[in-house]
Amino acid sequence: VSGCADQNPPNNAFTPGTYCGGLTIHGNGNYTFAPGLYTLLGGGFTASGSPSFTGNGVTFYNTFDTSHAYGGISLHGTVTTSFSAPTDSSNGGVPGILFFQDRRVPVGAAASDFGGNNDQVYTGALYFPTTLISYKGTPGLESYTIMVGWKLEFRGTVVIDDYLLLPGGVGPIQSAFMAE
Repeated sequence: VSGCADQNPPNNAFTPGTYCGGLTIHGNGNYTFAPGLYTLLGGGFTASGSPSFTGNGVTFYNTFDTSHAYGGISLHGTVTTSFSAPTDSSNGGVPGILFFQDRRVPVGAAASDFGGNNDQVYTGALYFPTTLISYKGTPGLESYTIMVGWKLEFRGTVVIDDYLLLPGGVGPIQSAFMAE
């Protein structure tokens, strides 16, 4: 890591970079994320209150090191989100990947919680191979969301539509299903 990005950017406009200690946002306000790769070095991404997040073409890489303990993703309640993964790598993000957990994270470490109301939309893969993904309430899974988790927990009014198309072509999965 060559440096840490500003956790409180002007006008709440985040730019790709490494966020040491992750991201923690409390209260209200509109926050935008420019296209690209956001490295969450320890701490994950936590939001409380009623913030609104928008980010098209973003990838969040959730990792840790000896100075920054791993933390999960906690976006629930009255948080409004509209996050979509990149469709190409032109801005440094990973095509199709919205959240990617470092594979070195120990099994059973801090869970990630995506939940709340239908004002939350996540478009792209949620990849947490060694931790729990908790999906609660009625947040939106778009037509090309893939969830990979050590464990998956669904609570509330969960609707998962058929997986139809990736941008620009046919998707590899033609209907909603769960595999182990």
